[in-house]
Amino acid sequence: MEYCERVIFIFSRIYYLMDDRSEAVMEQHKFNFNKLNLYINPNMKGFGKSPTLAINELSYELEQERKKVYKFGFGQSPFPVPDFMVEELKSYAKEKDYLPVDGLPALREAVAKFYREVKGLDVDKSQVLIAPGSKQLLFLIQFVLNAELLIPVPCWVTYIPQARMLGRRIHTFQTTAENNWQLDPNEFEEYLKNHDDSPKLLLLNYFNNPTGSEAHEETLMEIARIAREYGVIVVSDEIYDRLTFTDHYYSIVRYYPEGTIISGGLSKWAGAGGWRLGTFIFPKELKEIQMACAVLASETYSCVAAPIQYAAVAAYNDREQLNQYIAKSNRVLKTISTFCTNQLKAAGVKVNPAAGGFYIFIDFEKYRQKLLQKGIRTSNELMSTILQESGVAMLPGTAFGMPLDSLTARLAFVNFNGGYALEKIDEFDTYQSNEDFIKDIAPDVYNGILALVNWLDQFNEA
Repeated sequence: MEYCERVIFIFSRIYYLMDDRSEAVMEQHKFNFNKLNLYINPNMKGFGKSPTLAINELSYELEQERKKVYKFGFGQSPFPVPDFMVEELKSYAKEKDYLPVDGLPALREAVAKFYREVKGLDVDKSQVLIAPGSKQLLFLIQFVLNAELLIPVPCWVTYIPQARMLGRRIHTFQTTAENNWQLDPNEFEEYLKNHDDSPKLLLLNYFNNPTGSEAHEETLMEIARIAREYGVIVVSDEIYDRLTFTDHYYSIVRYYPEGTIISGGLSKWAGAGGWRLGTFIFPKELKEIQMACAVLASETYSCVAAPIQYAAVAAYNDREQLNQYIAKSNRVLKTISTFCTNQLKAAGVKVNPAAGGFYIFIDFEKYRQKLLQKGIRTSNELMSTILQESGVAMLPGTAFGMPLDSLTARLAFVNFNGGYALEKIDEFDTYQSNEDFIKDIAPDVYNGILALVNWLDQFNEA
């Protein structure tokens, strides 16, 4: 008997003994555990754990079996939380009171000030909503809006499952490497022309997870024009916006400010994923939607942990220290990203250079016929085979909304000691080559890429 079943049985025994009922009556009213599926919301059926968390757990299990695993599956910042933020958290550890649902006023002002001064946007603190991670905010907005979700794919693993759990209609737009994985404005407009039967919510993510791609300014301007014309609300997921390998960053909010909600947080550029702090910036025109999200928040998570919110104020106010930290982080990430991309391109796989973040998206289409000879037809089968035969763990393209038969995968190049890398990047010029630097600061990434290339050699030799 499982633990929960035993607990329920024990408490039922106590109830019936106190009520002086017979064993026969008790047996008659015994809970039928075979009917538990009737209690589960049908929208939840068919789901497993988030693929990113599942691959991390599988990698751990293989390591416990003393197998070497190159962990390119789970994507979280490899860098430590900056020291000044840690000290702030320590100093506020005693803060125990519930904070306003919208967020600590000082934090909301710090976030608004950041977007005004760094992003050049007309934002005040009344437009800011703080939540335990951007994932929670994305769920809130989908719950609040009775809207069909529009998503360019490949997309982050959580977008589609959240919509399905809520019973929302979903339409995906297949993007291509040739178009730098951007939403095609013509396809976007054509769909809206022929499907005007319901409100629409468009989810954009640049720099993109899983591809690392950036948006082109002209494309965003055209998407903004179309969204305005058809009354589409846009959520611009900009959680990776400060992890850039370029000298520019384009956001749709500049071209469609009245209809765009900006999603952000500390998890990527401050290395603080576990702090669980996300932000939404609402346009004043969508105040009613913001208020509805706050109401839902009040009935679910109440507020972000007080010490985290107090400490996060410094993350948005202390620009000089964070700018240095982010600049070093980006230099490390760009160096590793370039190495991974060049090695895999030379091996014959299709991969676009990333413009930011810590992912690249790989297409093994070139090897389709030879993979068929090994019985491999899908990205799931391909990732399973690569993991078993080379120890390289990646997520299949299907986890990001790609068709089952697309031989694609996301590679997250974050399995290295970020603290050591930040120290050594100042000595970059003392290394003889980029490869020597990567061998030193990210040996598992270096050896994992070579293991993948070596696995591909069997097809190049045939």
